[in-house]
Amino acid sequence: MVKKEMLALGRHRSVIREIFEYSCRRKAEIGADKVFDFSLGNPSIPAPPSVAETVKTLTDTVDPAVLHGYTSAAGDPATRKAVADYITRTFGFPADARHVYMTAGAAASLTATLTALVGAGDEVITLAPFFPEYTVFIERTGAVMRPVMCREGDFGLDMAALAAAINEKTAAIIVNSPNNPTGAVLDVTMPGVIPCFYTVAFLVVFLLARVLSAKVLSQPFFCCMLCGVLSIVCTDLLQMLFLNSSVSFSVRAALLLMGKELLLTLPLMPLIYLPDSKIRRFFHQE
Repeated sequence: MVKKEMLALGRHRSVIREIFEYSCRRKAEIGADKVFDFSLGNPSIPAPPSVAETVKTLTDTVDPAVLHGYTSAAGDPATRKAVADYITRTFGFPADARHVYMTAGAAASLTATLTALVGAGDEVITLAPFFPEYTVFIERTGAVMRPVMCREGDFGLDMAALAAAINEKTAAIIVNSPNNPTGAVLDVTMPGVIPCFYTVAFLVVFLLARVLSAKVLSQPFFCCMLCGVLSIVCTDLLQMLFLNSSVSFSVRAALLLMGKELLLTLPLMPLIYLPDSKIRRFFHQE
C-alpha cells in the first residue's frame, strides 16, 4: 500500500513545474525570445571558464572507469579539502576537510541533515518566503515547520519575530542566503542581524573615548576622530568574539571587518564633530 501522505503529495502538482511547462509551450508557440520564465532556478549565465576547462581536463586525462566510479561516502578527499580551504580563505573560518560532506545538491544535504538532527515533536524554523520543498524535507522527519516572515521591502531578518518563534521544541533553523526565491543576501552588517547590544556598546565606548580624549587632546576634531575609530574597533572586536564564540577566533576576519568599516565610516567622522558644540564648550570652560 502506498502511504496516504506520499499519495497526496504526488497528486498535488507543483505550481513551479506548472509554470515551467507552460513557458515551454509558449516558447514553442511564439518564440523563446518573447517568453521570460521565472519558474525554475535555471542559470541564465554560463559557468566560469575554469569549470569547463576542469571538466575537459578530467575527461581527457582521467581513466573513465575511475572518473565515473564511486567515491568515498563523504566525497573525494581532494574535493573536500578544496572546499574547506575555500571556506577558510573566504570567511576566515578554520574549516576542516573532515567536517565537509559532499552531496548531490542542497536537497540531499538538507534531507540528510534534518534526518540526523530532527525528530517527531521537534520544530524547524524557516525564513519565509522559502523554497516550498522545505515542507517535505521537514515533515518526513515527523517534525513541524514554523515559518517566520522576513521584513517587507528588503526581506531581511525580522529578529523580533525570529526570537518569538524560538522555544524549547526548536531543533533547527534553516537559513538560505542568497534566498530562494527572493534573492536576498543576509549579512552580519544588515540592520536587525547584529543585536542592539553592539549599538549600545558603540555608544558607550564612543562617550568614554570622547571624555578621555577631550581631557588629553586640545583639538576637539581629533578627539571625535579618535573616539570614532576606537568605537568601531572595540565594537567590531566584540562582534567577532560573540559571532565566533563556538569556534577559534579569527584575527584575519576581524581585521578585514574593521578595515572595511573604517574606510566607510572615517569620511563621516566630521558629522560627529559638527553637532558636538555643547560637549566642546563644557570641556573648554573647565
